[in-house]
Amino acid sequence: MRRCPLRFIITVLPFLLLVNSCKKNNQATITISGTISDSAGTIAAANVQLSVNEIKNGTYSNSFETFYSGTTGSDGFFSHTFDTYNAIEYKIDVISENRFDQSLTIDPDDLDINQVNTYNFYLDPQAWFKVNLQNTSPVDSNDFLLFQITSPQPSCSGCCNNLVLPFPGEFIDTTLKCMAAGNDVLHLSWTVTKFGFPNQFEDSLYCATGDTAEYSISY
Repeated sequence: MRRCPLRFIITVLPFLLLVNSCKKNNQATITISGTISDSAGTIAAANVQLSVNEIKNGTYSNSFETFYSGTTGSDGFFSHTFDTYNAIEYKIDVISENRFDQSLTIDPDDLDINQVNTYNFYLDPQAWFKVNLQNTSPVDSNDFLLFQITSPQPSCSGCCNNLVLPFPGEFIDTTLKCMAAGNDVLHLSWTVTKFGFPNQFEDSLYCATGDTAEYSISY
């Protein structure tokens, strides 16, 4: 039996290692990074989640699967590198306490392979607003209250809005609570009709981030 010379084995081994190393280095990756901030500056410990909606076994998926969850550093920065998926879409979700969450859906064609893709997020501060509305004596069945928040509001489920809310009749004693923009002034307007005479009122109050601003209207 012919034996391979030891010199040949020693020569070929580094070549095989080099080929294997090249294969690893040529693996397509994506890096997504960015900075999370608000009106006060960068946000530390914000949660960042990366998800993918991908094609599996030739089948399209209708849902996102999270493949990374991490937090920003003290400078509000995050970064994650991953192997590419057979993706339909990618998604970034950013969550931070007392701030409104943000989500961004990304087309894979908009991502640069083997490069850094930067996505910065600005999160609006969040607060709560609670108002008590009460019709007080003397009352009448024709009493009527129109209440409205007039300053612009965030758009979300559970957020305050700018709808004009009607409250007819004498038996009104109710409390409304909703999410509002934090670190901001909330402007209120209401019209009271008692015994056929309408009177319009306006007022405002400050909503501190993470706190509940309370107001009471008795008419």
